[in-house]
Amino acid sequence: MISQDYITELYLAMFQRAPSEAEIDYWAQTAQENNYTDEQLAQSMFVAAVDAVKTNPDLKDLYPAYADIDVDTNTSADADSQVNTDTNTDTDTNTDTDVNTDTDTNTDTDTDNATDAYTQAVQAIVESVYQTLFNKTAQDDPDGVHYWVEQITSGQKTIGEVIKDVVNVANDIAAHPQEAIEQYLKAGYSEDYAKSAVEAATTFGAKVQVSKEIAKEIPSVKVDADALKDMQELVKNVHGADDVDAVLEHAREIKDKVVAPDMDQNMDQDMDMDQDMDQDMDQDMDHDLKLDDSDTVSTDNTSSDSSSSDSSSSDSSSSSSSSSSTAQFVFELPASINHYVLDDSSDVACEDDVVVDTTDADIHYS
Repeated sequence: MISQDYITELYLAMFQRAPSEAEIDYWAQTAQENNYTDEQLAQSMFVAAVDAVKTNPDLKDLYPAYADIDVDTNTSADADSQVNTDTNTDTDTNTDTDVNTDTDTNTDTDTDNATDAYTQAVQAIVESVYQTLFNKTAQDDPDGVHYWVEQITSGQKTIGEVIKDVVNVANDIAAHPQEAIEQYLKAGYSEDYAKSAVEAATTFGAKVQVSKEIAKEIPSVKVDADALKDMQELVKNVHGADDVDAVLEHAREIKDKVVAPDMDQNMDQDMDMDQDMDQDMDQDMDHDLKLDDSDTVSTDNTSSDSSSSDSSSSDSSSSSSSSSSTAQFVFELPASINHYVLDDSSDVACEDDVVVDTTDADIHYS
């Protein structure tokens, strides 16, 4: 199962913004229901993003590379195959009634443009992830960017898998900064370059933690370019834990602008439904929590003789014993409650929060 940290990391890596509470919950539930691996979740989120950009043209300026990807064919979405048809017909008619007709049809399909456009879109996405996680461009680290682009265009990995791997690299760098610097130096990078990569990876970790706090303030986000830009701005200048208070204050200020329509109303309705459920449960328990009248013990205090008294006492004892063993609280709970209890000492079971560690990938230093 998938952790909230990992979902938040993917949102930052793919979309350069913090997720809302509803988005974290949705992908956590989706991953659990489909038993997704980390790679499968990343690819599923990427495909969903491509669909969202294509169905919302105003998002194209925000995520242009996503609009240029065809996830079904791994080609550019806009590049069409070029078909060149050359038809040449030569007809030679002689007076000897000899007719010679030659027809030559040549059809060439050129897919180079589509392949080039796909590679460019993939590189733009990888560069965006690099910029977010390491504060590096393709000019800063051409070999590193090329490595990951090649992994995708060669068909070895999906875009989601590469994003997941790059996220794990950033986490490894932040967790082992000195080792990371040594690896960079061995690979021929300057010390300044190595230190800046470590600083960026550490900042990414801080952004993840701040973004989780933002999600608590923002229940949902409109699928709107302006709203998503505002969510990007929230984390753009985060450098460490000291920035949390200022960022959260900003999140509260823009909440009314970015929250999806009717979200607050839906939350109020959910609270009302919870209250109604509690009332229904109380009514059900008042109705069903009772002793069966047939279990009430009745004794006869008068007797005509000793034998009758003994018999009455024996019957009373037997009845009392039967009542003691069979009388109990019998009740039913609404079907929406999955767990219930039979005594006052127990509590209704609640679903636990799911927090599962993800497995880091090997660090690749180019």
